[in-house]
Amino acid sequence: MLSALRRFDEALEKHEEALAIQRAALPARHPDIATSLNNLAYVLSALRRFDEALEKHDEALMSQRAALPAGHPHIASSFHNIGSVLTDLSRHHDAVQSYQQALEIRREALPDNHPHTAKVLHRLARVFGELDQPAQGLPHTTEALNILLNNEQFPQISKTLWGDVTEVDESVPETLALLLELATHPEAPELPTNTVTALLTFKGNADIEQGLISILHVTATGPLKDRITQLKALQADVARLQYSTDVQDLLRIQEVTAQLQQLEQQIHTDPEGARLAEELQLRMITPPAVQSALQDDEALLNLFVSGDAVYAQILHQDGRHHLHRYAASDLEAQVGHLRQVLADTCLLLHETPLLHPLQGLYVALITPLAGLLGLGEDLKRLVISGDGFLYGLPWDLLCAPDASGARPLLAQVSIRLVPTPWDLLRLHRLPSVLAIDTNPAVLLGVQSFEEHVDSDKDATETGAMNLPPELRSAPVRFATRSAVMTTGGADSLPRYGNLSGTEQEIRMLTALLTERGRSVVSHLSPEASEQTLLNIGVAPWMLHFSTHSDVWDTEQTRPLYQRAERADPRYDPAHPFSQAVVLLDGYTRRNFQGVLRAWELGSLNLRGTEMVIFSSCNSGLGDMTAGRGVAGLSQAAFLAGAQRTITTLWPVLDATTPEWMGNVYKARLDGASWQDAVRKEKLRMLGEEQPVSAWAPFVLNGLP
Repeated sequence: MLSALRRFDEALEKHEEALAIQRAALPARHPDIATSLNNLAYVLSALRRFDEALEKHDEALMSQRAALPAGHPHIASSFHNIGSVLTDLSRHHDAVQSYQQALEIRREALPDNHPHTAKVLHRLARVFGELDQPAQGLPHTTEALNILLNNEQFPQISKTLWGDVTEVDESVPETLALLLELATHPEAPELPTNTVTALLTFKGNADIEQGLISILHVTATGPLKDRITQLKALQADVARLQYSTDVQDLLRIQEVTAQLQQLEQQIHTDPEGARLAEELQLRMITPPAVQSALQDDEALLNLFVSGDAVYAQILHQDGRHHLHRYAASDLEAQVGHLRQVLADTCLLLHETPLLHPLQGLYVALITPLAGLLGLGEDLKRLVISGDGFLYGLPWDLLCAPDASGARPLLAQVSIRLVPTPWDLLRLHRLPSVLAIDTNPAVLLGVQSFEEHVDSDKDATETGAMNLPPELRSAPVRFATRSAVMTTGGADSLPRYGNLSGTEQEIRMLTALLTERGRSVVSHLSPEASEQTLLNIGVAPWMLHFSTHSDVWDTEQTRPLYQRAERADPRYDPAHPFSQAVVLLDGYTRRNFQGVLRAWELGSLNLRGTEMVIFSSCNSGLGDMTAGRGVAGLSQAAFLAGAQRTITTLWPVLDATTPEWMGNVYKARLDGASWQDAVRKEKLRMLGEEQPVSAWAPFVLNGLP
């Protein structure tokens, strides 16, 4: 307790007293004395008295070797402790020997994929890094990361940390950071396949699998529900056993793991468990699997934000692979500045306030990769999986410095986005037999969000933009679909302005689809409700939302979740699927009526749905925590079975969105792919010099 309070001098005194009592009462080589010696050494290390700490750890090791069988896990821990202090003393070669002894014992004594093995692998790799020996360190940190990624399938383990943030250096993000550092070292060897696999797998795997398990558990019945209940219990049991220090628990891991594998095989053969079975097969994402999901002349650009560093992984359809560390140190500030500039809704691409930051980011992010990507040569298409602050970046808008004017990346290559490489592979594996283009398109447009009081009856979004300064999020010149009139309070959700363009959009699209012989079911206010959506029956060919969307703040919604009093991730306000929402008819600000969260979206039957369009502001954003890609509406739609989505990265114009949507639909109905249709319409509006906010916020996610 005193050490936790950083009162190390007092803690040292107490440990010394305890050790003296034990020495007087116990045999000289009693294991409890070794434990006290190690505790004393930890405090001495915290006081930076490393020579004394090393002496205590050595004495503890001698005591354990005398009292315990050879190969006992406690002996491995002592070697690990000694290696740590030797590292602090910069005696790196001696530290390597000590860590290697710890690793040898842990490989023999512990089950496969045990986190304690990952811990010593991480430490050993870090010492090799200090010795400027990346070739020796890289295999160890790759193995460590793969162990931790394998263990992420269990609900008690997450990417965040499996220990105290101030004490644990061997978390998944820290292990990734070490791997990236070693892999981009000037003397690093060509990356082996298992390292490339670890990088492709890193983003999002735990969240995806556990999110789907929670969604399916709610709706499952009969044997499948029983199996999912048992699956969750076994996963929790394995997670507990993995981190236990009890030797009997360590022995039980293999038994419980075997039970878990048998249960997963049963789910795989369960007709109703097909979605989960598919997910369980995607725990590790290999380069050949990703290559099979890429189109000809296409490459994957997989971004990592790791601490202050940003990395780019490139995998071409033909197997060429590159890993690059960006030199620029102010990328987050540049992206933040660009998003501020984009708040001006009437800017044209060639205007200096917008063009300069776009060109600066092109030079920082694209120019260093141009040769590796084959830009201007054989590259025709690019799949981008962003990370952290980079996910909200309009990549296709970045402009190459060119004396002739604005030349965006959009004009050079066709771009689509995926939240993670995991999503890219999942979508590619969707069975072609699920094509349901004879099913109706379902369109929902919401116009009214005001409460039913006289002062609000005639409120419009333009009125919302004329609120007092303290209630405005940013000045605008054109009405967008992002009007948040107030931010809500302790017991109320945000208040949104009315939308006038959504009715025009839905009526125009309904007429277009009907004219082209497509079956359409459209709903406008007050019928565009969550209840209507949840009762649509068959999976629609298309699902189109024309409304508000948002990413809600955790603290703002926490009181409403606390009322539910349920121990379920679907009722966790901090979960990304609880934060990403679409607003439908019936929204009152007082509860979740009229709120379609990503959880509910993911539970819909969209198996084979060709496209889900979120014609609303910021629908492409979500929880953009580094290492997760982005967890929001698109990922929920993909979990539900949809093949692709169109979302937005910043507010779109209410007046011009119907035109943009209509032209994209027409191109698709004329035979173009969705990817080509989106690009064609963007280039058309760019050529007509329409404001950037009229066309650039829209992005295609998922399949082409």
